[in-house]
Amino acid sequence: MKIIVSHDIDHITAWEHKNMIIPKHIVRSSIELLTSTLTFKEYSLRIKELIENKWHNIEEIMSFNKRHHIPATFFIGMDNGLGLDYSFRNAEIWTKKIYQNGFDIGVHGIAYESQDKMKEEYEKMKELLNSSAFGIRMHYLRNSTNTQIQLEKCGYLFDTTLRKDINPYKLSTMYEFPLHIMDGDIMYPENERWMTMGIDELKELTIQRVNILKNTNIEYMTFLFHDRYFNNSFSIWKEWYMWSINYFESLGMPFISYSQAIKELDEKIS
Repeated sequence: MKIIVSHDIDHITAWEHKNMIIPKHIVRSSIELLTSTLTFKEYSLRIKELIENKWHNIEEIMSFNKRHHIPATFFIGMDNGLGLDYSFRNAEIWTKKIYQNGFDIGVHGIAYESQDKMKEEYEKMKELLNSSAFGIRMHYLRNSTNTQIQLEKCGYLFDTTLRKDINPYKLSTMYEFPLHIMDGDIMYPENERWMTMGIDELKELTIQRVNILKNTNIEYMTFLFHDRYFNNSFSIWKEWYMWSINYFESLGMPFISYSQAIKELDEKIS
């Protein structure tokens, strides 16, 4: 089983948000502090992040990935919606930085029903990259019965929004890479509102999940971790990501990008 690592960029600054995200963040952090899931040091660091107006850890996770030779893909928003509120200018800046660091980039999609709006997001990224060889993952994994067909019409190389324990497959011109493991699913199983587990329990859940995928004969396992949590203010999240990478390495599972996987899949078809 090969591992495809990706990161969704949901936030860049804290004060870009004009909704309830920050108040909810403070309430959740306070509850986790009171229930001893969060340390006072972590809580203080989260308040510091708000003051410093930094809600991303893109450079930090790129450095870690480079040390472990992980060809991760970063998904960046080309529009706003559902708490993704950074400017197109910030998206442009970070697209260029990530690309210059040698990582693949895709669209973190907002529109999932309107063909015209979906096409607009695609064209924005195409112009930034001067290339049409990129994919998409929908923000909050939203999709409808026609989303895949519409994305293919836009020209995307692949989509990785579907939640299903199956191998990637090709429509006509676009590949679908189902999402198998996401940080939030491990941290908040069964849609729990607050973190209740320690790192050992999270490791065990991950091992169980990997074993299920191995027994299902998954060839390309997709693994999503949001850069926002690669920080000591979310120490358990950060530790879990680093442990997961080391765990995959210990099992001899190679890391591969979506673009590399597509080349392999195309070779099998031809």
